[in-house]
Amino acid sequence: MFKIIRIEVEFYWMNINPTRPCSLDVAVETLQFLRKVILYDKYETITDLLKALNSHGRWICAMVPTELVIRNVLMMVAKLAREESSRDSGEPISAFDSLNKLWRKSEDTVGVASGKKMKKGLIQAINEVSSEMSLSCENIAARAADLISLQDVLIVHHLSESPTLSAFLASARLTRKHRVSS
Repeated sequence: MFKIIRIEVEFYWMNINPTRPCSLDVAVETLQFLRKVILYDKYETITDLLKALNSHGRWICAMVPTELVIRNVLMMVAKLAREESSRDSGEPISAFDSLNKLWRKSEDTVGVASGKKMKKGLIQAINEVSSEMSLSCENIAARAADLISLQDVLIVHHLSESPTLSAFLASARLTRKHRVSS
């Protein structure tokens, strides 16, 4: 099954390789790939799941080493998995744990939460993150009037390649006059 999924991922990256995709597209594709890993991989404990995520994450990071958003999405999914495991095992969750701390956290409760229990909650959490990602461009653009003042001069690099930045500046242009140097 994963051979087919990996072929799909390789095909995706080969097709978009001539031009760099926006970070949102990369993040969404990475999230969907990791969602498939969670759905179709065999695991019984959080340790097994994190090993699978780490293995597949290293593979996709090696395929496109310049995309830092892949590593960020991987750490976010690992954090969601740890939170779901903690929730299932009744362990208290600290809101102040960083992604790096949760990524490297020692396994004190190995085998407490079953794979099937974790899978349902984790897929639901990933679906919520995916829907938040799809709304991020609109949410950022809505804040443009608050973030740009009249005296600001904006210098941007590759404006045409970022739909989020283009939407942000278009929204800001409606309320404030500003100058953009690209």
